[in-house]
Amino acid sequence: RWRWLILGLAPLPPYVHALAWLPLRMALERRLGPDWATALAWLSSGWVLTMAYLPLALLVSLLALESVPRPLADQAAVLRGDGPMFRRVLIPLAGPLLLVGLALILLLGLLDYSVPTLYQLNVYAMEVFVAFSQGNEASRAFLSALPLLLLGGLLCALLARRVARIAAAAGAAAEASPRRPRWGRTLGLLQGLAAALVLVQAALPLLSLLRLTGSGRLALEALRQAGPEAGYSLAVAALAGALALPPALAAALWLQRRGPEARWPWLLALAPLALPPALVGIGLIGVYNHEPLRLHGTDAMPVLAAMARFLPLQALLVYGQLQRQDPRLIDAARLYQPSAAAGWLRIRLPLLLPGLSAAAALGFALALGELGATLVVAPPGRSTLTMRIYNYLHYGASDAVAALCLAMVVLSL
Repeated sequence: RWRWLILGLAPLPPYVHALAWLPLRMALERRLGPDWATALAWLSSGWVLTMAYLPLALLVSLLALESVPRPLADQAAVLRGDGPMFRRVLIPLAGPLLLVGLALILLLGLLDYSVPTLYQLNVYAMEVFVAFSQGNEASRAFLSALPLLLLGGLLCALLARRVARIAAAAGAAAEASPRRPRWGRTLGLLQGLAAALVLVQAALPLLSLLRLTGSGRLALEALRQAGPEAGYSLAVAALAGALALPPALAAALWLQRRGPEARWPWLLALAPLALPPALVGIGLIGVYNHEPLRLHGTDAMPVLAAMARFLPLQALLVYGQLQRQDPRLIDAARLYQPSAAAGWLRIRLPLLLPGLSAAAALGFALALGELGATLVVAPPGRSTLTMRIYNYLHYGASDAVAALCLAMVVLSL
C-alpha cells in the first residue's frame, strides 16, 4: 500500500513542487553564473512539471498494466520468460492506455503557467490571462487562446475512446499475480532507478518544505495570518466537490448508455479539460454577468470555476464505479423494486457510494489547489490559500510560503 502515499500527492499544485526544488535551482544558478539563467529556467520548469505530474503518470501506468488480462501475461511468461513477455505482450497491450497518459500530461502541462512564470519564463498559456487583463475583452482572450484550443481539441479527440478504457480499468478489481516476475538485471536496474526517482519525488517536497519553514513559531504565525484564506479555500473546495456529484453522476450514466466505443460523447465529456484555466474563468464571467443569474462578484464564482474545470475527472471516477456494478443486481432491483426511486435509494446509490465519495474527495483536493480560473473570478476582497501562496512566491517570502505549502501537502494527503 506504499504506492498510495505517492498517488496521494497527485492533486498537489505544481507550484508546491516549484518551491521544493527552488533551493537546488538557486544553487545551480550561483555556480553556473547569469549566462545560464535562461537555460536553467527552461530546464527547471520542465523538471518541476515532470515531478508534479509523476504521480498521475504512475497512476495511468498502473491502470494500463493492470488492464492487460492476467492469463495472457502468464502464458507468455511460461512460454518465453518474463523479459520477452514484458517487451512483446505487456507493453504492446498496455501501449494505447500509456499513450492516453502521455497525451493527458501533455495537455495539462501545456495549460499550466504557474511554474514557468515563477521561474521567469513566459509561456503561451499566460497570454490568455494577459490579453483579458489589458481591456477586459473576452473576444481578445478567446482569439489569444485559439491555438491552445485547437491543440487541446486535437489531444481530446485522440483521447476520446481510450479514456473509457482507463475509467473501466480504474473501476475493475486488479488481479493479484501468483508470483513475482524475474525481469533480468538490466530491466530490474531500470525499475530500481525509477522507483528511487518516484520516492525522491514524494519525499523531497516534504523535506524541503520542512527545512524552508524554519522555526515552528514562524510557521504557526504564517498559518494564523492565512486563516481567513484557508477557511475560504476549504469552503470553496468542499462546495465544489459536493455540488459536482449530481452532474457527475448524470454524465457518467449518459456515457454508460452510449458505451465506450462512442467517440463524440466521450469527446464532449473531455472537452472542458482542453480549455485554458483563464479562459474558463472568462467564460464564467460572460455567462454569470447578466440577469437573472448575475453571480459575478459573488462567492459562487470560485465554486463554479472549480466545478467547470474538474467535473470531467469526477464523472470518469463515477463511470468507473458504474462499471464495477454487477448488472444482475441492477436487473433484480428493477424487477422487485416497488418504485424507481426505491431502487435508486436502496440499491443503486449504496453501490455507487464508494465512487461518489472518491469523486467528492478528488474534486475537493483539486479545487483546493486551483489557481488559473480562480485568479480571474475571485470576488473583490476575497483570496484563496492558493492565491496567497502564489503571490508570496513572487515576492520571495520563503518562510511563510513554505509553511502554507506544507499545509497544502497535508491537506492533499
